[in-house]
Amino acid sequence: MKPEIAVTICQEPSGQLCRGTEAIGSSPYNVQLRIGCPPGTVVKALHHSHPGGLAKPSPADILEAKRLGLNHLCIENDFELRCYKV
Repeated sequence: MKPEIAVTICQEPSGQLCRGTEAIGSSPYNVQLRIGCPPGTVVKALHHSHPGGLAKPSPADILEAKRLGLNHLCIENDFELRCYKV
């Protein structure tokens, strides 16, 4: 099974979205991401995978997004990508 991945989604002043820091977990069930964006951009959301699982945030995913003050969380599995307002 593939490892879990995570990406910070950032926004430029123009409104354009871009990638921030990325991380690859050591297993399909865990990934740790150091949140970071390019200079002049701000964090808007987190994206991460649930290999072999549901494209739905877990309670821990939602708590982490709220702890970071984020409004959106995008989760993908092997078949789809879904974004949620948290």
